[in-house]
Amino acid sequence: VHILNKELVCAGMTLLKYFPLHFVDSLILFLAKIKYGDLSKYGLHRPKIGPFSLKAAIGRSPVIDVGTVNKIKEGEIKIFPGIEKIQGSRIIFENGEEKIFDAIVFATGYRSTANEWLKDFYFVLNEEGMPKAKFPNHWKGENGLYCAGLSSRGLAGIYADAHAIANDISNNYLVHILNKELVCAGMTLLKYFPLHFVDSLILFLAKIKYGDLSKYGLHRPKIGPFSLKAAIGRSPVIDVGTVNKIKEGEIKIFPGIEKIQGSRIIFENGEEKIFDAIVFATGYRSTANEWLKDFYFVLNEEGMPKAKFPNHWKGENGLYCAGLSSRGLAGIYADAHAIANDISNNYLVEKFNKL
Repeated sequence: VHILNKELVCAGMTLLKYFPLHFVDSLILFLAKIKYGDLSKYGLHRPKIGPFSLKAAIGRSPVIDVGTVNKIKEGEIKIFPGIEKIQGSRIIFENGEEKIFDAIVFATGYRSTANEWLKDFYFVLNEEGMPKAKFPNHWKGENGLYCAGLSSRGLAGIYADAHAIANDISNNYLVHILNKELVCAGMTLLKYFPLHFVDSLILFLAKIKYGDLSKYGLHRPKIGPFSLKAAIGRSPVIDVGTVNKIKEGEIKIFPGIEKIQGSRIIFENGEEKIFDAIVFATGYRSTANEWLKDFYFVLNEEGMPKAKFPNHWKGENGLYCAGLSSRGLAGIYADAHAIANDISNNYLVEKFNKL
């Protein structure tokens, strides 16, 4: 184990913002050696990997000393080797030594039990109660479920999770509104100019076209429309006349829904309204994994591509998938083009082998 005091841990976390991991590890270990000396003679051995590298690699934090090391040095606490066997109150250690103890306390560490009490845990957690999605997207589940602090990355991980969740929730209420001409212009410009430049230009043109829509309840995300599309697959809303109807008062924008009681809607701002009908625009979700017998050759359990972008379109045993990259029409075109090329190449190779 790595043993550090809280001052060394805080210093290391601060230094990591400005210096490389290996440099911070070396410096903190040097300071820890000055502080504690050689602890191996007391049975405490340090890993070869530095404390912050170990934390980043497998999520294991250093032990924070609050006075225990002094008690070990003074003989109040004794370090024993690993336990080989327990026979009643008798402990047999790995070095063959035996001791009798009145009580044995096992420090098992933390384990999430949310999967035992959270009814729909499978939307965000696996059977072990840990995030189903892999880092760095572990914090986001389905059906509006999130989890924070389960990345095995300590306080910094909790902070990062909370920040990501807050941004995601706020972005759920924010939309980019463009017309098809602006979208087409942006997609064409992306072939020649950087993403941030295209975002800035298209947003400038959208502001000229639509003005300030925030007074109608329509707020834009901080991230540009094409950056947002690339990051999380969310497309801008294409206006075909709806904005004019909103401005003229034919369509009204309401805040998020807090609760539905029959035909009564209670909104997040406390306002209540009665409606004859409620239509939920739920969006698209792939169900190919439910009807395609051998879906696992190309799709995962959620019906999305098993392989990562940009090779998501190609599966095994001649299976392909197009249009599941969350990149809109341009993504469908790119997938179709890649699949056609792959089929053509395979045909030519097969034809050549027969010669």
